[in-house]
Amino acid sequence: GEIIFLDSGSTTYFMCEYLKNKNVTVVTNGIYNITRLAENEVQTFVLDGQTRPKSHCILSQDTVERMDSIL
Repeated sequence: GEIIFLDSGSTTYFMCEYLKNKNVTVVTNGIYNITRLAENEVQTFVLDGQTRPKSHCILSQDTVERMDSIL
């Protein structure tokens, strides 16, 4: 399967529905995406870091480095 990254945001949130029953692994820092992907039983890796309430994401320098190592 493919590995894809979904950033936080409304567009990527709605994309989560279309990943159901697909052979993909998702890497995300989007807080709302995490729940939506779990509801659709999509294999998901959550990036660690500090929550950013205004953008509903998890982000830090470690997040960027971890994303580089996964992708």
